[in-house]
Amino acid sequence: MPVTAGITVAALTAALMVTAVSQVSAATAVTLYASPTGTGTTCSQASPCSLSGAQAAVRSQLAATSGADVTVLLPDGTYRLASAWEFGAADSGSAGNPVVWQSAPGAHPVISGASQVSGWTEVGSTGVWSAPVPAGSASRQLYVNDQEAPVASASPSALSFTGSWTGSSTGYSISHDRAAMAWFGSLTAAQVAAVEFDYPGGNGAWTDSRCRVSSYSAAAGTLTMDEPCWADTTQRSSFSHGCSPTGNFWITGNYFSNSTQSYPCAAPVNSNASGNTTISATPAAGAIPNTLLTAAGVASAFSAPAVAAGPQIYYTSPTTSTTTQVLVAGEGFSSSMPVYVSGTQASGVQYLSGGFLIVPVPAGTPASQISVGTPPAGIRLNDTDPTISYSGFSYSASRGLGDYDNDVHYATANGSTATLTFSGTGIAVYGEQYTDQGNIGISIDGGAQQTVSTLPSDGHRHSNVAVYTATGVAPGNHTIVVTKLSGTYATLDGFTITDS
Repeated sequence: MPVTAGITVAALTAALMVTAVSQVSAATAVTLYASPTGTGTTCSQASPCSLSGAQAAVRSQLAATSGADVTVLLPDGTYRLASAWEFGAADSGSAGNPVVWQSAPGAHPVISGASQVSGWTEVGSTGVWSAPVPAGSASRQLYVNDQEAPVASASPSALSFTGSWTGSSTGYSISHDRAAMAWFGSLTAAQVAAVEFDYPGGNGAWTDSRCRVSSYSAAAGTLTMDEPCWADTTQRSSFSHGCSPTGNFWITGNYFSNSTQSYPCAAPVNSNASGNTTISATPAAGAIPNTLLTAAGVASAFSAPAVAAGPQIYYTSPTTSTTTQVLVAGEGFSSSMPVYVSGTQASGVQYLSGGFLIVPVPAGTPASQISVGTPPAGIRLNDTDPTISYSGFSYSASRGLGDYDNDVHYATANGSTATLTFSGTGIAVYGEQYTDQGNIGISIDGGAQQTVSTLPSDGHRHSNVAVYTATGVAPGNHTIVVTKLSGTYATLDGFTITDS
């Protein structure tokens, strides 16, 4: 039951995620541009507007041209808002003629209502840092360099609380916990009211209930919790941290990637965690004893439910340049099931249970090259595969446009290249077809470069498509080079290698 005290930092970040909308229409098409540093009313690519300026330009365009198709492009950057950004009827398009706000190709703009905090100073030599924030700030979220950072907090054990508390309809009696009474007694009334209790999972999986303390009575040794939060949180059959149960918790002989947790409840509850093993969040083969994995899943005396889609892999332990075997987890595995590594059936596979395998692999094999059941028709390499070398390309993730593994590599400079050495008799190059694309050049084994257009014939965006395919290549090793020749962007979403 972590206790969080004195949270005074306000930072709330919201990202606007938008996708492209394709529309076949004879209406006037207008593209406006915004920028985090934009000004004025031109809203052109050379002279972009602010968000509010672009919104005003959209409204003017709609008022002047009924049924216009209006697109506002947002390049990279953080667009900071001092107040709520509101849209109404004046901002709306009409049926068949949309108004679309979207990220520029390859960009990941952020629309943020966060308050930037400066003036940080360390509190003594404690490692705790503080900074002044606007009056009334009461946020639980703090971000440093786009990463969420912890705010001041502590667990009961870190504060040396014994946990001998009794729950009630109004809060807790802590009179039998001297450390807790001393700690709360050292706080002012305002500081007590800023203490917040966190109950992760207190009302079931995926819940995180939180309640602040209303007051502390040193004479009675009681904490009165804030209402209606306390009643709303505890007066449910699912609440498990209120709490006045009896019994003992024993947590032993397990393997955890996170620390185990104790539960300070009314006596005689006794939480004991011992004899457990801490493992990585991405365990490799051998991190968990094979004897435990062999016993996992449905016992042999029972029938395992059929897996409609056949055997599936859900987890493969990370590989490095020295990895020679991986732990594979999934469902529907059997001892007679073939396992494939880079398209070739693997030997020496250890079948542990219906959900676990240990698979020998050549050093450096990426997890994407391991499959089970039927042999792969082709080996799909994502654009992040380490066997692909880039010159002039950049990486873009989480575009939400249907990319393979939701990412691509892209280039803006002509002459940028992506190179892959592969073994097979065929290869397909995957990328995107869109109106901001152009031509790419394909060369295999240093042969004549073939020019391939990545402009869509229908004017719509097509993601994760084979823009080039070569078959009938002589068996053996080959090198393919993809070069950006024209257009604003060239994208690469990976390759598929076939070997017939």
